[in-house]
Amino acid sequence: GVLLKLVSAATLDQAVAMRIINLVNGEYSFAHDKIQEGSYNMMTEEEQSERHGTIGMALVSATGILNRNRLSSDDLVVIGQINRGRSQEYSADVRANIAALNLKASKTTIDHYDFLSAMAYAQEGLRFLEPDEDGWVNNYELCLGLNEIAAISCFGSAVPSNLEKMNAFLNPVFENAICVGDKMKCNFVSTRSLASAGKLDQATAICFKVLRELDEALPENADCITEEMIRGDISSAQAIVRGLTEESLMNAPHITNRRILWAIEIMATFAMFLTYPMLSPIYLKRYIKYLPLLSSRIITMSNQYGYCPASSYGLMSLAFFLTQGIGEFPVDIDGAIELSRMSMVIAQGLVLPRIELGSITNVRLLKEPLQALLPELRGLEKRSLLGGEVDVACLSRFLYHRLCFFTGTPVTQMYQEIQSSMAMMIQLQQVNLNITLAALYQTISRLLGIDNCQGFVFECALPVKTEEELFQYAVQAERHAIVRVLSLTRFFAAFWLGQYDEAAQYASKSFRPKTMQVSDLYHAFYYAITAMILARRDATERQKWVDIAEISIRTFGTVSDHSSWNWENKRLLIEAENHHLNGDLDDAKQKYLLSIGSAKKHKFVHEEGLGNELFSNFLAICGDVEGSRNHMVLARDCYAQWG
Repeated sequence: GVLLKLVSAATLDQAVAMRIINLVNGEYSFAHDKIQEGSYNMMTEEEQSERHGTIGMALVSATGILNRNRLSSDDLVVIGQINRGRSQEYSADVRANIAALNLKASKTTIDHYDFLSAMAYAQEGLRFLEPDEDGWVNNYELCLGLNEIAAISCFGSAVPSNLEKMNAFLNPVFENAICVGDKMKCNFVSTRSLASAGKLDQATAICFKVLRELDEALPENADCITEEMIRGDISSAQAIVRGLTEESLMNAPHITNRRILWAIEIMATFAMFLTYPMLSPIYLKRYIKYLPLLSSRIITMSNQYGYCPASSYGLMSLAFFLTQGIGEFPVDIDGAIELSRMSMVIAQGLVLPRIELGSITNVRLLKEPLQALLPELRGLEKRSLLGGEVDVACLSRFLYHRLCFFTGTPVTQMYQEIQSSMAMMIQLQQVNLNITLAALYQTISRLLGIDNCQGFVFECALPVKTEEELFQYAVQAERHAIVRVLSLTRFFAAFWLGQYDEAAQYASKSFRPKTMQVSDLYHAFYYAITAMILARRDATERQKWVDIAEISIRTFGTVSDHSSWNWENKRLLIEAENHHLNGDLDDAKQKYLLSIGSAKKHKFVHEEGLGNELFSNFLAICGDVEGSRNHMVLARDCYAQWG
């Protein structure tokens, strides 16, 4: 019917007779693709554009898609035809209707995580509104919706050119939105984009600003948050949590107050920053006092007004706080595990990659076997990419590699896998995270004896070509997060190469004694071993190294009882070295053997090698030459398996 409106029946009959088109069961089609292509190419661009527009508008009238809330794939073809037409030939009302169709199309495609198509439809919708100089006045909801979804699609696609033009969609919203609520989606995109680029201070400033606009202002200065306030916030949050059950959470009312909903979502965003696995020590020190305040407010407001997906961040951030032992609050890993479980109940049935990542990195890694979480991180990476959570996907990939290093995955395998991951992160413009991954890559290269400078990794982000240039740049520019990351990975490499003086130098620059993330626990483990070895070497500085070892031992000891699989062999090896240092030779020998057996049982082959190596050194000092030789052979066998 549509075709007959555009072409006369006689013309169609003539085309059929000439075998240009076929008529089968009442449907017309070109006899060959080349005929269709040739016919199309014979038209001028203006004729092509006009024909697309005419066909598209005829199909709109015939199909009635203007009145549909859900669009089919055929409907998207219709809208595509209109978009290839010329918008200036339509009246203002028709152009507004076409823009509305493009908004529907962008929402349909973004629901399927097709961010590039969603952005294309949104841009086409805005193009149809361009002739109207008062577009924000005459078509406010359309302009708002199209700019919002275009900005979200730019961020979700993670294509560098799209990220660069994201502000072209954010700025009109910030300039023309008539209320705080209409800016919220763009505020979220802006904070997420800044955080993904490593600009956490700027992202945090937006959180503070938005919360002021929502009448939920936080103290402007962390010094205003006293220990008494923290104690009160934690106590009130824990009182609410004690009354929660899985059943009560699943049946809890949903929040309906939009202002409260937005406030919870912004506070959850800020809390998410504070639980980020690779925070700058400066940022952490500046804002960590806000964490109990944020978790308490989210939990209290959710309990009062109803729950939403962001409510899960309240429980997760409280769980993270309980693992840190901040101030007078003792470490409570079992309590944190339960809070993490409850947060996943709130998120049940929803795709919340950040909650999954927080649960794995901030809580579960402290108790569950590390090796078992490796496939979970890869699965989370894939789900995050599918959902447009590019920064979460790349962070999951990085944490997978770091966990491979900690669990003794063969370094030759890691070397190849990290090369692939760095290429992916460059493509997705995850610059800061890629620098962190490149530092780990340098550590692996050094362990393998490969002099391989991946200069392109650094040059894409900063005016440097080597890791050493990057380190000096970061020191001079006070880029504290980069300094710590490079110091940490250099410490790990020097430790495993037995270069303990160099290891101690970098350990002091990267030590965070009051944090309980997995990298900090491994730092404490390696630093304790390093300090006790150096204490035996230099009697004049023995006390200095003993004091450092005791700090590391206390940090590590707070979690070692919570997972014998992950931490038992390390605790036993620290105790063995401590007995060795203090001259308790029988106890030292027993603990060395127990540590070696535990590492073997729990599949930490590199740490089994370390235990044998240190025990060999111990036996040599004790005069047991044959025993020392035998355990050094075992150590070399383990290191060979490690690669």
